[in-house]
Amino acid sequence: MDTTRYDLIIVGGGTAGFAAAHTAERLGARTLMIDDNAVGFAGTCVNVACVPTKPLLYAAELIYAMQHHQYTGLRSSVSVDFKELISATHRLVDTLHESDRKLLATMPHVSSVVGKARFVSKTELPVAEETYSSDRFVIATGSSPSIPRFQD
Repeated sequence: MDTTRYDLIIVGGGTAGFAAAHTAERLGARTLMIDDNAVGFAGTCVNVACVPTKPLLYAAELIYAMQHHQYTGLRSSVSVDFKELISATHRLVDTLHESDRKLLATMPHVSSVVGKARFVSKTELPVAEETYSSDRFVIATGSSPSIPRFQD
């Protein structure tokens, strides 16, 4: 199995991974972005977190404001087509996927591969049937909140 060498390897294809790839491209670094595609192309924010939730939260905020305003004599009736609201968020996610794919295609120094990355040495990561190496890595695999436990 041959090893393909890069100036930089980015583990994670979400928002932070794309930002790192964009910066590496501007610097002319031969870069590989590895993503396991667990939540979909472009990561958690685009697929299941920030992007789909913001329009839904804003719609709920509008409904609440219309039903709980301070103006006497002003009455409103709200109907919600939840199916259309969800369809609109899916269209937004699809638009961002297309935009990110186009952006990636404009980066001649950046390649991408789908698969799980794991270090087998301080410079090597096998993914699928290929081994990739670099001396520089960006680990952009996301995070999760943690609430520390406190003693009384």
